[in-house]
Amino acid sequence: SSPLRSGNVTPEYHRPVLLQEVLDLLITSRDGCYLDATVGGGGHAAAILSKLSDRGRLIGLDPDPAAIQAASESLVRDRAKLIQGVFWNLGAALDDLNIAQVDGVLFDLGVSSRQIDDPNRGFSYRHDGPLDMRMGGGRSAREIVNSASFEVLLHIFREYGEERRAAAIATAICARRERAPILSTGDLAAIVRS
Repeated sequence: SSPLRSGNVTPEYHRPVLLQEVLDLLITSRDGCYLDATVGGGGHAAAILSKLSDRGRLIGLDPDPAAIQAASESLVRDRAKLIQGVFWNLGAALDDLNIAQVDGVLFDLGVSSRQIDDPNRGFSYRHDGPLDMRMGGGRSAREIVNSASFEVLLHIFREYGEERRAAAIATAICARRERAPILSTGDLAAIVRS
């Protein structure tokens, strides 16, 4: 049986990379249980399910509610269980499902092009949009940029962004927010460019 209900949404959401290599190396048992720890739009997940028997199962995990929604529209629900959550909590997610062991795990890490291309998500510097950068809950980038101390911003840019000019960027952000809040990705991009 096909893992898809009404056609694969993959081309509109995300084209899976190294798809054949993933299938060849990941699937060791057609009856197995596999975890796609970053399910995205479900492209890898759908392909994995297509290679499994009717007894095979797939668990999909993603922090982005839009990704979970896209994947849920394309995957047969009785063979795939989708969970909104982060991959570093996969042990707890599997425990909640009473799954003690999986046959394979796929991590396709990073931000998808759909997240970057949609200005409303607040990740894009190419298109102006609200400064958000969240995949689920938590504080928005707008909140952090407008309230974090210089030291916290410096740490974020230096440690997480590996930015050589972290101090200059943090200084420019602190100076700009004294005049007006930083509300959009375009605002932040202009500050970084300056």
